[in-house]
Amino acid sequence: MALLAQPLQSLLLAGLLATEPTIKYPVSPPQPQPSRKLPCQAGTFVKDELYFGLSKPDGKTVAASEWQQFINRVVTPRFREGLTVIPTYGQYLDRTGKLTVEPSKLLILIYTSGGEKERAIVEIISIYKQTFQQESVLRLTTCAQATF
Repeated sequence: MALLAQPLQSLLLAGLLATEPTIKYPVSPPQPQPSRKLPCQAGTFVKDELYFGLSKPDGKTVAASEWQQFINRVVTPRFREGLTVIPTYGQYLDRTGKLTVEPSKLLILIYTSGGEKERAIVEIISIYKQTFQQESVLRLTTCAQATF
């Protein structure tokens, strides 16, 4: 029985990866954001932590397949060098003062400072907010010493 389960599990996983995405990402350009002065000197590394809440306004949550499609189609093309995603949960007060506790994803990006990556992060945040009807995405930017 266990011998059959592994090939079946592999086939199911392969089928999920080959499935055509169902999420339509916004075609319109992201809303312009105020220019941010990165705290790092040119040519040094920047670490951005992006906190994505997974609760939708209709009470549902962003499904694992929706999240993976977002990573594959929106984040990876902008950060092909690599990224880290950590499942987590968080809480915040929404615009109405209601405390929301929700599952979340922490996306960590480490890159050489420069305007192109800054624009890419603004696009990622804007697309996520628009696609999943989010009020905000928390962004924490720090300078980093990194070796690869």
